[in-house]
Amino acid sequence: MPRKKEGQVTLSVRLPTELHAALTRSAEADRRSLNGQIVYAIEELLRRRQHNRSIAERE
Repeated sequence: MPRKKEGQVTLSVRLPTELHAALTRSAEADRRSLNGQIVYAIEELLRRRQHNRSIAERE
C-alpha cells in the first residue's frame, strides 16, 4: 500500500471526458503532471476568488 505524503490527501474525482482531455492537454503544454495541473488550476481559482472578494469588500 503506497504511503501518503504528509499534508496531502488522496481524492477520487469523476470528470467529464472533455474536461479530462482539456486538462491533459493543458498539463502537457505547461509541462506538469495531470495531478499537478489539477492542483494548480484549483489553487488559481481559489486565489482569483479571494482577490475578487477583497476588491468587492473595498467597494
